[in-house]
Amino acid sequence: RLWSLYADALFKLERYSDGIAAMDEVLTIDPSYPDGYLKRGRYKLPAGDEPGALADFNQAIQSGGSTKEQVFQIFWREAHVALKEGKRSEALKLFKLTAEFAPAEKTREVEFWWGLTYFQLGEQLANPEEDGLSVLRRAKANFEAAGAHLRKAGNAHKQASRYREATGQWLVNVEARIKQIQRRGG
Repeated sequence: RLWSLYADALFKLERYSDGIAAMDEVLTIDPSYPDGYLKRGRYKLPAGDEPGALADFNQAIQSGGSTKEQVFQIFWREAHVALKEGKRSEALKLFKLTAEFAPAEKTREVEFWWGLTYFQLGEQLANPEEDGLSVLRRAKANFEAAGAHLRKAGNAHKQASRYREATGQWLVNVEARIKQIQRRGG
């Protein structure tokens, strides 16, 4: 238990590698430690070890130490925090992970938020002052991804149809601007 508390403190200090090492020690001492794999997975994500984190989350579920719902809730909360803080690229990664662990009744809602995040990224990139072809192509790709996720979302959220319509309008706008730049030789 002491090693686990030490790992928590290291994680809060953003010393992810040290937190992972401390959780390794916990799991060496007691491989069935409750939440051991779940915690270590949480520490591996910000350390950049997504495959290792997913392996730990799946191990936590398979061992019975955690449930798929618990893992889903971790990603769900963290994705919304990232979105609220304006860290949209991070939120996209987290919504992707959220979708992997989402219970069937939550998949459409995940698709909505995932699509909304793509929409917001596209909107940010399609700023009228930004006429660079590469920026507009990235905006277009984000709107296309938003449209795909928002279609999958159906009516899971009261704003879904509004964002689907706005995505279509943005796509027309961005495609026209891309063609205009291409005609100018840009």
